[in-house]
Amino acid sequence: MRVLLLMMALLTSPLAVAQTCSSLADLEWLLGSWTSVQGELLISENWQRAGDELFTAEFREMNASSGEIEVSETIRLEVRDGAVFYVATVQGNPGPVAFRLTRCSASNAVFENPEHDSPKRIEYDLRAERDLRVLVSNGGSGGLSFNFTRGN
Repeated sequence: MRVLLLMMALLTSPLAVAQTCSSLADLEWLLGSWTSVQGELLISENWQRAGDELFTAEFREMNASSGEIEVSETIRLEVRDGAVFYVATVQGNPGPVAFRLTRCSASNAVFENPEHDSPKRIEYDLRAERDLRVLVSNGGSGGLSFNFTRGN
C-alpha cells in the first residue's frame, strides 16, 4: 500500500508533468498580447506566430505619463537542432542573447543561459487563462517579476 501511495504521489507531482518541449506547439499558450502596469510604467509583451518554428514578440516599457518608450526588446522563440531557444535582442547588448528551454509544461516555461552575465534564467508561468507571471533572475531567489494580464 505504501508503494502504491508513493507511486501515485510521484506521478502527480509537478516534477512528473514537467517536460522538455521540443516544438513551439507546446508553448502556444504564450501567444497573444500581455500588459502590466507597474507604477508609471505600462509594460507590454506581444507574442505572435511567425512560422512553425518561430514565435516573435516585442517587449516594451512605456512611461504612462509621457508616452516615451523607455525599454524596447525584440524576442524570438525558435527551434534549433530539436531544441527551443528564447533569443532576446536588448538595447545596449552587442548582439542577441539565447536562452535554452530547459523545462516546460502546459503552463510553465523556463529558459536558461548559465554563461550569460545577467540574467541567467527567464521563467514564464501561466497562473490562469489571463494571468501570466514572468520572472527574470540569476537563478536564485529574487529577481525582476512582471505580472501580465492577457489582452483581448
